[in-house]
Amino acid sequence: MKLVVDSSIVFCGLIGAGVTKEIIFLENVKLFSVEYFFDEFEEHKQRVVSLSGLSPDDFNSLFELLKKRIDIIPKGSFDKFLKEANTLISDKDDTEYLALAMASNIPIWSNDRHFKQQSMVKVFTTEELAEYLKLKGHKFL
Repeated sequence: MKLVVDSSIVFCGLIGAGVTKEIIFLENVKLFSVEYFFDEFEEHKQRVVSLSGLSPDDFNSLFELLKKRIDIIPKGSFDKFLKEANTLISDKDDTEYLALAMASNIPIWSNDRHFKQQSMVKVFTTEELAEYLKLKGHKFL
């Protein structure tokens, strides 16, 4: 399954225990995101380390694994969708995620409610995605 993932999902996966982290690393889930995705992690590294209980070395190791799991798509691949995406959601900081999903014709994985304001692409919350994957036969720990 292909999904555009927003940074808040991965932050939650790193900080908390639960199904989010498990889904991030599922072999049958392929994740895509925008160019500034990993910049946000670098920017908030100390906060994530503090909240997650990870050591800086463990964070760095996990960060490297995430870089292998999440394909970053250049803005030029979806920039023709930016203007329309900007009109569809209220949080303009997330316009690029929506534009990428529109250009790729794949769903977004986000718990941010403003993504549900639009109907151009399917949006899964973590709870909805876990239920969908269970229906497809995946068993979570």
